[in-house]
Amino acid sequence: MICMPKVVSAADSRRVLIVDDHFDTTEVLSVMFEMLGHEVRSAHRGIDALRIARELEPDLVLLDIGLPDISGHEVARWLRADPITARTYIVAITCWDSPDDIARSMSAGFDDHLAKPIGLARIRLLLASAWERARARARGSRPGLARDARVAVA
Repeated sequence: MICMPKVVSAADSRRVLIVDDHFDTTEVLSVMFEMLGHEVRSAHRGIDALRIARELEPDLVLLDIGLPDISGHEVARWLRADPITARTYIVAITCWDSPDDIARSMSAGFDDHLAKPIGLARIRLLLASAWERARARARGSRPGLARDARVAVA
């Protein structure tokens, strides 16, 4: 394993929830976020994600669409309906990336939709968006979404 220094201070550390039914995906993404200095929790089922999200109050949720119990779209709707997580930055991580898939994600309440695999450059962009959302939440406003970030990193 390659060791990287943590790149954020404790004050800049974010809470991240990774939800995917593939254990390897959650493990790899967890390690990447932890190496960057963030607090990470993971879940493999939608119902567990909802429970953990209420406990963690995450700044960023990476959420697979095809979960074994309830769909990621339904999880996103529940997260948006809960005052604790309503303003969390939620990103679909999935293999489904057609224009219709992206539209379904956006209508379910996702802030962004990314096709797997997700590399370190995209993770850094997601964190920047989560930081912007956290700052806006502290000010009581909702920032613009960083959708152009998806195009910037191929």
